[in-house]
Amino acid sequence: TLMALGSSAPEILLSLNDVFKNNFFEGKLGPSTIVGSAAFNLHVIIAVCINSIPNGEVRTIKELGVFGVTAFWSIFAYVWLLYIVHYNSKDVIEVWEGVVTFLYFPVLVINSYATDVGWLNWEDTKAFFTGRRLAPSGAKDGEEGPGCLAA
Repeated sequence: TLMALGSSAPEILLSLNDVFKNNFFEGKLGPSTIVGSAAFNLHVIIAVCINSIPNGEVRTIKELGVFGVTAFWSIFAYVWLLYIVHYNSKDVIEVWEGVVTFLYFPVLVINSYATDVGWLNWEDTKAFFTGRRLAPSGAKDGEEGPGCLAA
């Protein structure tokens, strides 16, 4: 989180400068700088990751939950920016849009933390929606815990 903020600080400050100079109207520099920088970073990171795998080796994603959170919030950020800059209030950045955008950040951090510590794992989610409760963590496969159904 701090690394992302530090590496994005120049674009954020440039965008804020542009917004204030244009009396909260969208300028040519602000959103384009942030979106362009994020898109460039995303593509370069993907390219480096793909090219760093030696020929003939295969890598798989081990933490699908983390991948899902990253994929969802990445796409959501672009869609949200498109909505607030282009469709909701064309060429005007309203204060409530900035506040809501800022409030999405703690939601992202909490969502990332919950996924990382296992609060949002697939088995618990599936058990919640199917009405089944998983056996306690000390129970073996097929063994029922007190008041719980085995997974």
